[in-house]
Amino acid sequence: MVLALSGPSGARFTYQGVSFWSAPDHTRVVMALVGPAKAKVKRKGKLLVVHVRSRIKGPYRRILKVNDDLISLIRVERARGGVSLFIHMKKKTSFRVFTIKKHKGLPFRVVVDVLKPPSYLARQKKRRLEVGESARRRHKYIVVLDPGHGGSDPGAIGLYGIREKDIVLDISRRIARYCNSYNNIQVFLTRKGDYYIPLQKRVEIAHDYGADLFISVHSNKAPDRRIDGVMAFVLSKRGARSSLVRMLEDIENTEDIVKDIKLSRSRTTNRVVLDVAHQFSITEGERAGKLILAYLSYMAGMKNRGIRKASLKVLKNPGIPSVLLEIGFLSNKRDVGRLKSRTYRDRIAYSVCKGIVAYFNYRDRIKRMRYYMVKKGDTLWKIARMHNTTVDKLMAVNNLRSSRLYPGMKLFVP
Repeated sequence: MVLALSGPSGARFTYQGVSFWSAPDHTRVVMALVGPAKAKVKRKGKLLVVHVRSRIKGPYRRILKVNDDLISLIRVERARGGVSLFIHMKKKTSFRVFTIKKHKGLPFRVVVDVLKPPSYLARQKKRRLEVGESARRRHKYIVVLDPGHGGSDPGAIGLYGIREKDIVLDISRRIARYCNSYNNIQVFLTRKGDYYIPLQKRVEIAHDYGADLFISVHSNKAPDRRIDGVMAFVLSKRGARSSLVRMLEDIENTEDIVKDIKLSRSRTTNRVVLDVAHQFSITEGERAGKLILAYLSYMAGMKNRGIRKASLKVLKNPGIPSVLLEIGFLSNKRDVGRLKSRTYRDRIAYSVCKGIVAYFNYRDRIKRMRYYMVKKGDTLWKIARMHNTTVDKLMAVNNLRSSRLYPGMKLFVP
């Protein structure tokens, strides 16, 4: 089988030398070093100079022609007991410089992000909002797929040099193609190429598009090479609590990100509203995750390792059912063999798509049911008796784990 993806396919891969990645809103330059070093930065007009007192790890080119929207070229020169990067920018714009410690076989790195202006970011956000609204008029459901990692962050590097960032982007593109063939579904990707997007930005993109389902696609490694199959993560209660506290502390930023949840001046009311929204995300995310795993197990023959709870940033999406999907383990020979095959990646994508369709079919059935808005003092027993049903049926239809209710909570009644 041939790995039909970008990147090396030979021995264990490590980032070396000087590299760059062009993203829609920035260009990232990464310099790998033999050891830790502080970066000294100077700007001379449109020239950005970054000096470190260390040596570059591995081979590198002295001149890198970038020629994207932000950078024309990069020069590398030895200077004053170290090395200097000369970044020739096309226009005088903002930037940020930071270091990344040695981690999981990757060397110490200095990272330079040359940023597009805030006006561009505002236009980009407005465009997402408009595209999302237009898609909503044409389709019933919107899905945002988030291929994990990207650019300077390769994710897991598995057997035979296979890289997580390449695998998940390819599978996400295939899922999108299958789902977009349905008239009632429109899929958007958080990233369309090999570049990195901050975790909070991925969450913001999902809300901008007005997603009905958010799926972050990953393919990790396990400490035990015998472990294979698929698993999914949804937000834990602890993660929901920490997200709730952060959002209440920064209510302006919350309103900017979470456009589809109406907040008020009352902190108590906002706590209840956001708590209900988080619970909806967890409950429906778990339901979607179970269906997707079931289809992956049945149609792609991958071992179903079930749903886990975690406090992950990309899952903190109040109001949007969110799932982090781990498709295969890059430490397992069988899974790597499957993921290296275009045919099998296509089968995986088709299975995920069928799980998404099944979830939305369930949503359609639920919408045809009656619903009851919980009031202060209500209990499940009281609501069940009122609607001539049982507590067990109410809990099953609404995927409730406990009998705790909140005023304003919407319950579907069978």
